[in-house]
Formats: sequence, structure tokens, C-alpha cells
Amino acid sequence: MSKNIQKIVSVTTSIATMAVMSGIGMLAPLAASAATINEGDTIREASNPDVYIVKYVGAKKFKRLILNPQVFESYGHLSWNNIKIVSQAEMDSFTTSELVRALGDTKVYKLIPNGDIGTKQWMNMSAEAFTAAGNDWDSIYVINNTDRDNYTAGSDLTGSGSTPIVGGDLSVSLASNTPAAGVAVEGGARIPFTKVNITAGSSGATITGLTVQRTGLSDDLAFSSLVLIDDSDNIQVGLSQTLNASHQVTFSEAITISANTTKTYTLAGNMAASLDSYNGQLAALSLVAVTTTASVSASLPITGNSQTLNSTLTIGTATITAGSTDPGSAATKNIGTTGYTFSSLKVTAGSAEEVTVYSIKWNQSDSAAASDLANVVVSDGATNYATTVSSDGKYYTANFGSAGVVIGKGLNKDFSIKGDILNGSARTISFDIYRNTDIAVKGNTYGYYMTPTFTDNGITHATAQATDINNTTAPYFAGARVTVGGGSLRIDKNASIAPAANITEGATSQILGGFDFVVQGEPVNVSSIRLDFDNVGTGSTSDVTSITLNKTDGTVLSTGGTAADDTTSFETTLEGTVNGHVSFSGSITFPVGTTQVVVKGNLNTDFAAGDTFRTGFSTPDARITSIIGGTTGNTITATPATAIWSNTMTIKGGSLTATIGTTPVNQTVISGKSDFTFSNIVLDAGASGENVKVTQIILSNTYSASTDVYSVRLYDGSTQLTTGSNVVTPSTSASAALNTFTLDSPLVIAKGTAKTISVVGNILATAAATHVENWGFTAATTNVTATGVSTGQAITVTTTADAGPTATIAAAGQYSWALDSSTPTGKLIAAKSTGNVMTILRFKATSEQINVEKMMVGLTSASSSGRDIKAFYIYDSSTLLGQGVFPNLNGGLSGNTASTTVTLSTPLQIPANTEKLVTIKADIDDINTTATVATAGHRVALDIISRDTVFVETTNNQGVGASSGTTITGYGTANASSTAQTTAYIYKSVPTVAKVDLTSTTLGSGGTYDLYRFSVTADANGDIDLYKFSFKIATTDGTSGHLALTNLTLVDVTESSEVTLYASTTNFYDTWTNGFGDDTIDVVLLASPGTPGTSAVAQRTVSAGTTKTFVLKGDLSGVITGAGLSVQLEGDAETTYKGATTYGETAANVDNDPSLDDDFIWSDWSDADHSTDADGSAATDWYNGYLVAGLPSSNLSANNFSK
Repeated sequence: MSKNIQKIVSVTTSIATMAVMSGIGMLAPLAASAATINEGDTIREASNPDVYIVKYVGAKKFKRLILNPQVFESYGHLSWNNIKIVSQAEMDSFTTSELVRALGDTKVYKLIPNGDIGTKQWMNMSAEAFTAAGNDWDSIYVINNTDRDNYTAGSDLTGSGSTPIVGGDLSVSLASNTPAAGVAVEGGARIPFTKVNITAGSSGATITGLTVQRTGLSDDLAFSSLVLIDDSDNIQVGLSQTLNASHQVTFSEAITISANTTKTYTLAGNMAASLDSYNGQLAALSLVAVTTTASVSASLPITGNSQTLNSTLTIGTATITAGSTDPGSAATKNIGTTGYTFSSLKVTAGSAEEVTVYSIKWNQSDSAAASDLANVVVSDGATNYATTVSSDGKYYTANFGSAGVVIGKGLNKDFSIKGDILNGSARTISFDIYRNTDIAVKGNTYGYYMTPTFTDNGITHATAQATDINNTTAPYFAGARVTVGGGSLRIDKNASIAPAANITEGATSQILGGFDFVVQGEPVNVSSIRLDFDNVGTGSTSDVTSITLNKTDGTVLSTGGTAADDTTSFETTLEGTVNGHVSFSGSITFPVGTTQVVVKGNLNTDFAAGDTFRTGFSTPDARITSIIGGTTGNTITATPATAIWSNTMTIKGGSLTATIGTTPVNQTVISGKSDFTFSNIVLDAGASGENVKVTQIILSNTYSASTDVYSVRLYDGSTQLTTGSNVVTPSTSASAALNTFTLDSPLVIAKGTAKTISVVGNILATAAATHVENWGFTAATTNVTATGVSTGQAITVTTTADAGPTATIAAAGQYSWALDSSTPTGKLIAAKSTGNVMTILRFKATSEQINVEKMMVGLTSASSSGRDIKAFYIYDSSTLLGQGVFPNLNGGLSGNTASTTVTLSTPLQIPANTEKLVTIKADIDDINTTATVATAGHRVALDIISRDTVFVETTNNQGVGASSGTTITGYGTANASSTAQTTAYIYKSVPTVAKVDLTSTTLGSGGTYDLYRFSVTADANGDIDLYKFSFKIATTDGTSGHLALTNLTLVDVTESSEVTLYASTTNFYDTWTNGFGDDTIDVVLLASPGTPGTSAVAQRTVSAGTTKTFVLKGDLSGVITGAGLSVQLEGDAETTYKGATTYGETAANVDNDPSLDDDFIWSDWSDADHSTDADGSAATDWYNGYLVAGLPSSNLSANNFSK
């Protein structure tokens, strides 16, 4: 260490980490020189500025040199004033250590100081080599990263051997936030002594034992027990343990550390109820052993700071009594019981302080297994908290989170544990609090966990198995015993296996109802089942025969025969009475779990269409009897005690309707088309009481020529229903011929459903254009042949007469286009800009897919030239179809038109009868003052040119039909009008205007106000000049006077040095009154502030790619209640007035526009005279605000001021 530093320093970790450096936790004074030099002290000899940190390991004494002030100050707890001056003899009694490792880093380094700097060398050697080199494990100091990193890395020190001194599957070290030295109070629980970090390597590890030893000048009897706390959730790990004769405990609960993670655990103590005999003692807890199959890197023992035992500090209390919902006495509960409260306790806070309950650990001490229970939660009356079950299945811990459950001074809170009983016949359940510290309660004033006091209730649990609270021995709370009874049987409605449906009279094996037989705990044997019937209509219960109970796989559980009619009303049902029943005898065994039971039966023909009935149990506890538990032999009562009914069934005869579907609609088909769908047939059995079987369909074929089609088939989806000889080829010459389709196999339509059958055929290649085909039904009831699947009875099918959609045959398809609504509206475009969207067109193909291969693109504005467009591009979405350039011709639809035909590199594919959007984009050519290519002010519009009276070519726009193979050029003339964008003007550069919000629009008592703020941005392609702005200003009088506006100024506030561009010297506006104070004020930018109308203009230039911000200001007077002011920047609704051959004007001519569209005047610097003219105002490159981005023709929004 340098001799000239102004502060004398040494190094150590925090007081909280002293124990990890020493390996012991005893901070008591030592003999001789140790009487004044304690663990962790910083020392120096009086004549030497070098400062050391000291530590003790048993009888060994070590010191280590600090390196520099930065290292010293990296340990926030060290004080410059606490360095002790010692004699040289005392200094020499400590062995100098050069070995360190950083906290969390297993590498051990040897340090070589050199003034304020130094070198570190990794001891990259085996444990044997480390020891053989004379190194002492106990001399290793643990330091922070700043300390370590102040040394420059040198070469490794290596040796020989087989056990590396670094690495390991587990690294165990003292946590940096281990508790500082403090006070352990009597009666305190979970007093933290030592925190340790356990870090796993790449493979993870499991710890099966942590051995902790009480050290320091203290007595074992000061601790009632020790506990291990998982810092991640503040939950105690395993059970509390009592110190043995070796002053040690071992926590054997398995702890798993995942790969590459660190977990922190606290070694804590539950203090004795009285510390009178131990007051003032210093106690510490050391981790002395880690049991695991993994290799461990640790400097054991690891000891935290000592805590001073205190018998005088009084902390709060928590008293435990039975809760209000505690059962109190023993009970028997059957399997299947849900939400049962096993135990309940009340926690009452004392008057000294408010307390918080953080967790409760319940011990299920009886014979039931964890798998016998489910949904076990702990409730505080408002919230149910999930429980974590220990590995042995006996302890259930509820964690109430970091906030816990707060109980005010003198108040109380009930905590109940409840759950479901799933299994465990004849087993018993008892939820206890085994140790008095299994309830984690902390005082909110003093901050100590406390040992609750259990109030003895005088009951002995062993005698009556009732709730027993004991204040001296474990278990401190013995919960009332619950004996698990036999199994249970619950009946539920099952709507999925027997949904409400139509069933058929005269049919067999009809589904009449569905139920779930839910068994828990043990199999049950049922010997008597009475099933009730509830029906409305002409039929009676006795009309149902051959009734069976069945499993869903078809297995018959029991046969009941024919139902009997009842004369007694049992309860309100469909029409007020239970109408009949059927009894099932013989034993049925239902296993544990859910058995789905389907009721089936035969219906005779006495029922009428529309009759309804349902089956059920009124009620299960009375209808399902003689139930015996298969394991226990106990008698079981079915639940519930309320009626359970299946869904209602409706009697229907077999029925079917046949109609022609709404799709396809009338359409055009190309001759030669194969597998064309002419129509769809809808066969609807929605109102049928049974499944319907179809064997034959007769279709009417209306045609222009019977020979136009062949190979007509029927399809159910992708399944062909008619093949071979059942395929129909019309041959009759008469129109509306009937064609019979005999199905290869019967088609079954399930009752309550419908099927759509497609009529598919082929069109002859020689079929004539304009010929038509229809396939449909006549009104006959014999068009479809069908029978009932269950009854075998013939069904009269109702057919709706419908000729079917018309298919018109064409030789080829067509395509057309029109301007789409999404095409851009008018805008200004800067020269040299690329990818400008000019037009969006909607293309449509009919009859077949058309692949468009050529398009004629034209300039459709007279004030444009092919030189304006550098290139244009045709897109289908993001796909580039083709591009082109124009010949150097003036535009215009008639006469000499700038147009060109583009052969698309990628054809535009338009599926039949669908639409596609095509986008035309363009790059604008350069505009300059010396060699103009494009012309400023030109209106540019692009179009796909349709064939009309001028353009009769048939080769400029071409497509090919995908089905017909025909080249298609004969599209209609309906779209011959221009499909170009409405308006687009090109300029050398363009402005963008934006309104800027004011900070306030509230009028005060008068003075100067910012009235309007806005910005103007020049396109990156060039500068723009500004000549004139116009503002519309309106005033509203107050309650007793006029609002006057004077001294208008326009200020450029872009830079910190503001520039006044316009100022009034006369109070033009103070004579305004209500109804008159509404005018447009022209602000012409002046060379010097003065009055409007002077000819000394000095336009304001906005450089390319930059923005200028302007503020209109004014003085207001007469500001009284009710006064108001409105200000807005004006736009222009029409383009600048121009001569026959000019596209720009002088600033003055624009300002004198006869249409009065002269509110915003700007220039794009496109005229060569602009740069040579004194102020540019005489150049003919000035325009108004029409289409300027951000400046609507309806003006920018107003600022409205009010008082």
C-alpha cells in the first residue's frame, strides 16, 4: 500500500459476513492481545500506515493488507475512525494471509500487493497440491468483487493432484445480507442468526442434511428449538429441532437446488420462554456440515453474527383457542364429502402490538393418506389459501404471502383447514398443530416473530378424539378425529350422452335418458333401481317396452322390461305428475369413478307426434336403494335428495325435406369445364324422430341442348355417391328431362341433422356459348326415396319445386377494372420522390380465372408529360408485376396520348368471380432550374387505358383464360372512362403544415397572447419560400363591453433569437364589435415590420428537410366575463389561377387570384429567376395552399379562447 495516501485503510466484508471469513461465530474477547483486537477489526502499527483486517480460526490468527482507498470504500460498513492502533508485537502475532476468493466465486487467488495496485494469481491446482505447497485453508479470506478486481490477473499457479480446489456441484457461502449483530428476545420465534447461500452447478444437486451448531458464549437451554427457513417464501423447512449433547441439530428434509441457481436459507432459533438465566449471553449459529452426494465447495463452519440474549424486552403475544367453526368432537364422514372443516383455531393478538400471521403448518396425524384428501385449503374466512404437502404426506403448510394476515391489537381471526374426502374407508383424519412455533406470527411494532400461547381447554384427545388444546406439550392443538365412512354414490344428469332429441314411435332401442353414476371411496353394489317417467301427450308410460340400462360401449347393465303407469303424483314435473316407472332388480356393481348410464327402450305406435317425456329419479336417495359398499360392507344412501331428470325427448315420425341450396348462384361456365357443380341438394332430417336412409334421387334437368353435359354424379362432400352405371349422362332431347340417380349405397341422414349433396358434371368442349343448364326438383313427392332406419317405414319426402341455379355456357371469361375507393385523393408530390401511389384499381374476372399479361398505362391529364414520370410500377399487393416508362409526349386521352403497353413479367392472376386490387406507383423525375426534365405544376394522373372509340386496339390489354386457354381482349366499354387518381401535382419541393398546440387558451385580464402556433416543413428535395399566411379571426363581446385585438405580429420562433416577420403599427381591430369582428387577416411577410400592403416583401425560406415554427401574437383588451376569441390558419380550396400555358405565377399574381384562393402562398424555387430576383417574388414559381399536406381546404382547426 502506498505510504502517501491520506487515509489509512484496510479491507473486510460487512460485519454481517465476518463469520464466513473466520469460520466461527464467536465474537467474544480472546486472551492477551485479543482482548482489544476482535474478529473483523482493522488495525495498523502506530508508525506504519499499512492497515490490515484480522480474523480468527480457532487458535489461528490472520491479517490481510488493504490495497487502496477505493477497495476500503467499497465496503460500506467500514469507518475510517474505527481503525485500531496496535503494537508491533501485537501486529506480528497475526499471520499475514495472501489468499482470497470473491463472494459467490469458487476460485482461490494469491494476491501480490504493490503499492496501490497488485496482481492476483489463480491457484489452479488440486487440493493435494494446494496443501503440499504449504497453504492453509483457514487463511482464505472472502472478499467482494471490487476488492478482487483491483488486482491485475497474473499467470495461474498450478500443481499436481486429483482433487481441484474450485468448482464442485454445490457452493455454500455466507450470504451478504446475513443478520447483523442484534438482540434475541425471550419467547421470540424464528430469530434469524445466519443466512447461507447454496449455489448449484450445471447439474443441480439434492441436500439430505444440514447440520447446525450453537456456538458462542451461550447456553443450549436458551433455545427451545432451531428452525431452517427458506427465504424464497419465508416457510419453515421440515420440523423444528432440539439441540443435542453436541450442541447440534440436523435438518434432514430434502432440499433440491436446481442447476445454475442459488437459494438462500436462514438458520434461526426459537427462544426459550424465559431468558432470565441467560441474559447478556452471546449466541451464534454455525453451519458445520452439508450432507449430499454432490461435491461441495465451502469453507465450513459458516457462522453468522452473534445475537445478544435479552430477558427484559417484552414483545407482543398471540393466543390460540378453538375457532368458531371447529367441529369440536369426533365425527364420521363418508367418502365424497366435500369442503369439510377438519379443524379451526382462533388467533388473538395481545394488547401490546398488532400482529401478522404469515403461515400455519398443520400436521395430519392420523392414518389417512394424502391421496385420500383433495382440495385442502386454509381459510381466514375471506380467502382460501392453497396448502403445500410435505414429502411424507403429513404436514400441510399454508403460506399467506408477503403481506400475511394482519390482526389488530386485541382482535382475533379464525383459521380453518378444510377439504374433500376422496378415499380411505375406515381410516381416520386429525389436523393438529404439533409444535407451538408451527404458526408463524410476527409483531408489527417490535418486528419479532413470537411463540404463540395455546390456551388449555381441559380436553384429552386420546379419550374422546375431540379437539384438545394443550399449553405445555406437543401436539399443542389436537384436532377432532374424523373417521372416513364407506363409499358414496351420486347421480348426475348427463346431457351429452342423451341430448334433447326427437325419437320415433314404433322404433326400437331409442335413447330415453342419460345419467352419471359417480362412485367414490369403494365400489358399490346396487340391488334396486326405480326409474321414473314424466310424459305429456296421448301416449302412456306403459307404451315403452324393453327398457334397459346400458353403458356407453353398449354393455347392458340391467333389463327392466315394460314401464308401468302410476296413479300417484310424486312431485311437480312436466305436467304436474310422475306418470310411471320401471324397476330394475339384480345387483349392479359400479366401480370407483364415473359410469355413464344410457336408458334405452322401444316405443309402440300409441304415441302421437309432439308427445314429450323424460326419465329420471324422484329422488335418487329414495329411488336407488339397497346399496352396499364393496369393501366395507356398509349401507350407503345415494345422493342427492332432490330430483334428477334427463333431457326431454319429443316423439316424431320419420321425416325428410329436400330443397335446392342457395349456393351456387346463377353463374357462367366455360365450355370444356370438368367437375362443375351445377347445384346443391339439401336433405334435412332436422324434424325427424329417427335416422333416415336415402336410396334414390330424381332431378329435373332444364337445358338448351341435352348433349351439352355428360357424366353427372352426386357427391357427399368428397365422397362420390354414384359411380359406374349410376353416373347419369342426359340424352333426352326434350327440355326438363327427369334423371334418376340411384345411390351406390344408402345414404343415412342422422335425425336432427342435414346433409348437402352436390350435383357435379362435365361440360362438353363443343357446348355452344349462351346455352344454359339447370338441375333441380319438380314439385313431386317421389323425387327422393327414403325409409326410417329404426322402423323401416317408408318416409314421404317433402320436395320444394326449384329448377336450380342457371349455368350459362361461355367460350371464355372476361375481365374488367374500375377505380377503387382506396385510391389516393389529391396531393402534392416532390420531384425525385419514389414509390408514389398514383392509382389503385379493382380488377374482376368472370366465369374463369384470367391471367392478365399486358396492360396499357397512360397519362390521362393534359397538363403532364411523359418526362414527368421517371418510371412507373404495377403491383399486386406487394408483388411487382411489371414496370415501364413513357415516351416523351404530352398527355391527354384524345389525340397525341402519352401511353405505353407493359408486358407483365408476372401475370396478374384473377380467380374466377373474384376481385383483386392493383396498385400503380411512380417515381417522379427531377425538376431543376437549368435542365428541366419534369415540369413544376404539372398535374399527373396514371390510368389503365380501356378500349373505347379512340383506342380500338385489342392487343394492348390482354389476358388468358385459365380454363378456356383463350386470349381475352374483348372486355366491355363500361370502364372506358379514366380510372386515374383525381389530382396529383408535382413540384421541385413541397411544404407540410402542422398545427402546434398552445399551452393555454384561457383569457386573463388582458395583455399579449400567443394566438396561433404552427410549423412548416420543407421536403428533403429542396428549399421552399413562404410569402403569405391568412388567419380568420373572430371576437365575442363580454357581458359589458367589447373585446379589442391590436398589434398583431407574426414571429418565427424556430431559433432562440426570434424573428418578427410581420407587425401592425395601427390598431386596425379595436373597432370590432359583436357581429363585425369576424374577418380574414392577410399576413404578408415584410422586410421590416410595418403595416400591411407595403411592396417590400421578403419571403421566408425553409431549408430542405427542415422545419420552421411560427407564432401569431396579439394584444387583447376588454377581456371581461363572456369574452371570446377564435383564430385559425386558412387553407385554399382550388388550385392557383393559371394562364393557358403557365403552371406557376408570380407571388403578386397568386395574391390577386380572382377566385380568392390566395390564403397560403409558397414557392418551390423551380424558376431560374427565383434565385436571381432580389426577393424571388417576381419568379413564376409561386402557388397557393391547395392540397398542401396538413393544410385542409376547410382550414386548420381553430384556437378558441374564452374568459
